[in-house]
Amino acid sequence: MIGSYVWRDLRRNPRRSLTALAGMTLGIGLFSAVLFFIDGSSATMTERAIAPIPIDMQRVLSDPLGNQVRLTQHITPSRLKPGQRGHVTLALVNNSSHPANEVVIRDEPVPPLSYIPNSTTLDRLRVTDPAGDFPFAQGQAKLGLNLGTVPAKSKITLGYDVVADSAVESVPSLGPSASFSSREIGIPVKANTSEPLSLDELTRQISKIPGVARAEPLSLVDLDRGSLSAGPKRLPETVRVFGMDNRYLVQDPSIKIINGSYEPGSGLISAEAARALSIGPGGVVQIRVPGMSQPLSVRISGTTDVSRAKSLFYSREGKQLEQFVYVRNSVIVGPEVFSKTIIPAFQNVTTAPGTILRSRPSCR
Repeated sequence: MIGSYVWRDLRRNPRRSLTALAGMTLGIGLFSAVLFFIDGSSATMTERAIAPIPIDMQRVLSDPLGNQVRLTQHITPSRLKPGQRGHVTLALVNNSSHPANEVVIRDEPVPPLSYIPNSTTLDRLRVTDPAGDFPFAQGQAKLGLNLGTVPAKSKITLGYDVVADSAVESVPSLGPSASFSSREIGIPVKANTSEPLSLDELTRQISKIPGVARAEPLSLVDLDRGSLSAGPKRLPETVRVFGMDNRYLVQDPSIKIINGSYEPGSGLISAEAARALSIGPGGVVQIRVPGMSQPLSVRISGTTDVSRAKSLFYSREGKQLEQFVYVRNSVIVGPEVFSKTIIPAFQNVTTAPGTILRSRPSCR
């Protein structure tokens, strides 16, 4: 009964029925579209929220460039009674193959310990107190003891006596008070610090951190104008040299090889530098590296487009932090060439008297 009534009503005014049907269809469609949009937006936002985040970590190789010098401090006995004497031993070891220049050791006994005058020794030889001051903290400025040049693969032992003004239950808990610096290491380094991590070890440890998808090593250095040439042609601009392997190139899609390919033992050159030098795959470039008597020859196996490689050209300077500072002339070499050729050359420069470096190799 009701069905027949509805059917007669629909047939009596077809236009109205078709309009109502179209309106309902449009309403259902719009409502479904809104639901799909909300669901899609939520899925996209969730995907972005849980997506891996690339973290660019940098480690500056200033310590290895300034020689592997280490200072240790040891105080005996481990417990002191009021008025009891103790002995402080300082051992400076240069484990590198280069001398350390203008090495200065600074120290001041931590209260309640006090220095006993005229007790300082250098390799068991007595050191006089300058003007009655503590040799490791002289004058108002508390200047340290300048040892001059410490030869490679050598060790210097220093010592002095202290007296306890009050009881010390644990002398090691006072912590190391001595530090050293040199011309190569301008920032004082505390005694008893651990050996610096190598780039390979740092990469390995970072890759083991939970949540880290991968860790790839990258080395770089900026060279002066005119450092890159090919035959008689020389670029009048600065050049940046990168040290990386094929794994880094594969994982970073912003680095594009536009001609040739990556070959171990060879190098890649930026498209701008390749055009300026009129060189392509199979050619050879010369790189003038500080500390090397002859330019470094690198066979080119391909040209690259690195104009969008943010990981390579993001600035790490305070005034330009995270800004994209592009260097047109770039060369990519293998990590073994960078570690075994370029870094040792810079080590020669840093240990040579009267030399100043504008930039140093860094690793990330």
